[in-house]
Amino acid sequence: MQKQLLKDLIDWIEKSSLEDLALRRLKLEELIGNTMGTEVQSDLKLAIRLIDEEVVTRACLLPKSA
Repeated sequence: MQKQLLKDLIDWIEKSSLEDLALRRLKLEELIGNTMGTEVQSDLKLAIRLIDEEVVTRACLLPKSA
């Protein structure tokens, strides 16, 4: 993945709502199934991993109710 594209992706992920992240993740999963190139599939999987990481991080940062 190109450096600038990766920076833009991370910036978008950090600014997106959880709903937007979930929708984008579903679209990326669909694209993986329709893509033949291994390099493109690797980039798509990286994007999914980054989205998952952000979702988990946000979940861990939520205040725990007693």
